[in-house]
Amino acid sequence: MPINTTVSRANIVYLKRRPKLSDTPVIPTTTASNSLVLTAPNAVLAPEKPSKPTVSGKIALSFTEKPVVRLNKRQSAMGSLVITNAASFAWDTGLKSGEETPTQPNANIPAFGNRKVVEFYKNEVVLSLRYFAQLKRLIVAANSGIMEIKLYDGSTIVVDSDNGKNVIYISRINNILEIRLEKLTGTVAETFSVKSSL
Repeated sequence: MPINTTVSRANIVYLKRRPKLSDTPVIPTTTASNSLVLTAPNAVLAPEKPSKPTVSGKIALSFTEKPVVRLNKRQSAMGSLVITNAASFAWDTGLKSGEETPTQPNANIPAFGNRKVVEFYKNEVVLSLRYFAQLKRLIVAANSGIMEIKLYDGSTIVVDSDNGKNVIYISRINNILEIRLEKLTGTVAETFSVKSSL
């Protein structure tokens, strides 16, 4: 049985009258000043790619070949970043900064849930990535030997400290962590004021 669209059904409130073929649609007019163009863009924007090498597997930082790497979004946000063979670290929030060693803890480091954003734990520097947004940058130094940065996915970054002359500089760029090899200038905290030439 065909549907009769000419009779209004008051008991069915969600149906509306269908327009007749003779009805002409009303097109709103707009002026040039408030018109809206809904056409597709001429060029499709490519996804943003990191301009620095990314971390996958085991890599080594060096001034000649690979002085800086960037983590991906997942590596920058999940779990903790663990740094072995560290002697001290300096942190900076943009408003206050400080330095910590295994024997001289710093009570001013931002903490959440009774846990510091960055701290020494069993002779390793542990950086909580969940709250790293509270820090602007972090520098980690070693007395001598090789430092290793371990990520949650098993990736490892190896850094030769050159008898304490090299430090690891970790900073945030649009919520992506950048890990850079830097030369130590003065104390670890003073390295913050040195602009990198890399």
